[in-house]
Amino acid sequence: MAKRPSKRNAKKKASKPAAIKSGSGNELVTIRAQNGVLIAKPDHPERLPRLAQQWNYILRGRARWASNPDLRSTIADRAVEDLNSIGVHRDFLRQLALVDRIEVELHDWDRSDADTTRIHEAAAEFPWEYLISAATRSEGRFQSLLITRLLRNGSPAVVPRPPEQVLFVESAPGRLKDAYVFGDEEDRIRAAVGAIGPYEDDMLIKRTPQISELREEVNKDKWDAIHVTGLDAHQAGWYVQGVYQFLPEWRAGLRYDQLDEGTWDAGPVASANGVLRPDFTPRRYSAMIDWNPSEFSRIRLQFNQDKSQLGLTDNQIFVQYVYSLGSHGAHKF
Repeated sequence: MAKRPSKRNAKKKASKPAAIKSGSGNELVTIRAQNGVLIAKPDHPERLPRLAQQWNYILRGRARWASNPDLRSTIADRAVEDLNSIGVHRDFLRQLALVDRIEVELHDWDRSDADTTRIHEAAAEFPWEYLISAATRSEGRFQSLLITRLLRNGSPAVVPRPPEQVLFVESAPGRLKDAYVFGDEEDRIRAAVGAIGPYEDDMLIKRTPQISELREEVNKDKWDAIHVTGLDAHQAGWYVQGVYQFLPEWRAGLRYDQLDEGTWDAGPVASANGVLRPDFTPRRYSAMIDWNPSEFSRIRLQFNQDKSQLGLTDNQIFVQYVYSLGSHGAHKF
């Protein structure tokens, strides 16, 4: 005799959301390269909501692992595995590792279907750029890679005229300007807007401008396009010092200064392509002794060992003479 299913089991089974199948005609995402010669369409979109949540969490905390090559390698391997789990297989990634441009198209969907909408929203939040960049580098890519997204809205294609006035703003404050260059990005933007050869002057480059300087430059001309790139740096510092007066006219002191490594964000794609934070903490050691031959004068001798620049130690000796002129208030003693 057949056993009748319980109401609890029947309810649990009915509550399972329907998944989008690749063969149903509901396209979700298309990854293509080489003008459509290489194409992949993820066939397990139901896994995207969970993966999107996990990867957004991983990338929000990338400051903890971006400078560690072993952790970056582990995360790149996970990118390969997770892309493979949704149907972007390793063989396809190996082919993508040989190209320099990839397009990720997010297809339109039926917004009246709640389950479909949920999965498409997850596909929009999914960090395709980072996973593809990290996975292809893990599979042997060595050249720069440009990844773009395409979302068709049904409007007729419009081909805009090439911009004639382009402002390129790069920001690498402090010692970062000695560690990072933007030449490859400049070349790509020049090629994209046609500012090459006799038209080089169509793109103006401003390197680490002050806010007032940048505001003035933006208002000076009618720019067709403004491209901003750089590194966001946040840093803090501290010092501790002590001075001991061992005789009425003599004092000695020690001081230690340090800048914390701070945090800076070059973006997930730049991190995947080897743009790392230098493992360096700026610091300085100081020792001084001074002598007051009178209440109007002071002679100071000071030594600094300055290690504020990467790979450079600067030993400094200062001799200072201070003399006071004019009337002054009565002493407390």
